Amino acid sequence: MHTTLDEPKTVATIAAEAPASSPLGQLSLQMDTPAAPPAAAKPSPPAAPKPRISKRTRNAGAKVVDAVEARRDEKQTLAFTPEDFIRFGLPYKRHPGIEYQRRNGGLRYRILAAPEFGIPFGQDRLLPIWLATAYTIVGKPEDGVIRFQCVKDILRAFGLGTGGSKHAALSASIDRLMHATLFVYDERQPTSVPDAERKAIRRYNLIDAYVLWGDKSSKQPNQHTLWQNEITLSRSFAAALREKMMPLDLNTVRALKDKPMALDLYVWQAHRSWELHQQGRDSVGVPVFGERGLLAQLGSRAASDKKARELLRANQKLVQAVWRGCPNHLTKDGNRLVLRPSEPVKDARLALPGVSTRPPVPRNLELLKLDEAAAPRRVARRKPADEEPEA
Repeated sequence: MHTTLDEPKTVATIAAEAPASSPLGQLSLQMDTPAAPPAAAKPSPPAAPKPRISKRTRNAGAKVVDAVEARRDEKQTLAFTPEDFIRFGLPYKRHPGIEYQRRNGGLRYRILAAPEFGIPFGQDRLLPIWLATAYTIVGKPEDGVIRFQCVKDILRAFGLGTGGSKHAALSASIDRLMHATLFVYDERQPTSVPDAERKAIRRYNLIDAYVLWGDKSSKQPNQHTLWQNEITLSRSFAAALREKMMPLDLNTVRALKDKPMALDLYVWQAHRSWELHQQGRDSVGVPVFGERGLLAQLGSRAASDKKARELLRANQKLVQAVWRGCPNHLTKDGNRLVLRPSEPVKDARLALPGVSTRPPVPRNLELLKLDEAAAPRRVARRKPADEEPEA
């Protein structure tokens, strides 16, 4: 009897003979079925293009950095602002008509403008700061005359462009301020004499006269620096500057020059915090709404209280971004601004482009033998406010 030996079984044969329910039967399915190729990776979407940053935005950011670093390194540049322009603000946009009024507690401010020039507005608020600062640099002369080298130096002082459009805007700004008359009605009543009624009015202009040189030919872009530019302040305005001005940080003014509400908010807070420091007080809360509220003092007119709060918060953030040591803050509900004391700008240098105590050129133009046809000048003069009838 012959015995036949079984042929050797492979793993595949054993798995095929095994019941389907056994693990080996399940293994056969895995072994017989070829593995599926890996799925191709989906191409990643192209990266979104980086948003372009405009030159204006880059310049604005650079001005903020300059202000923060100058304050941190104690290398600030000093500027001044007139007291009346702390207590009330010019309109942010072009104002219709020739009359504009604002109230700050017991003080009422009124501006009358010439119809052909209109009410000062927007960046016109920079010019009183330049006038007060330049007047201080030249020594606060009794005649109120500010002599400077170049009209474009006013633009350079605030980091503004010096192109044709900016130069034209500056000329229009000077004309609006020169032909505007400011009335200040002091209606505050003395508490010590309850039966008495007090009424006080002041009226003045900022500028009485100017002589500004310019160019006709673009071939000589610096020709205007050869002549003497002059702005003569009114006697009343010059006297007010000699009596009191508020120090500011010029770098902060430059950083906020395109944000008139934020600039007014910075100037107002700097003044009030300095007052608290002088009085030795810890803090004070100022209401946002109402006749004596912060918005009424700034001249802001929002469509609703909610919109007003949003507007104020946004501008306060701008102020705090530039003035990193700002001690003031809005309450959570946005109804009050809490003010704390702060020292004024100290150990800062006082300088403006093209302005010095020494005139850059002789006042006698005949000595220079220059052709006025090649370099026209603008001359304007008005009567002092105390010689004009009240409108």
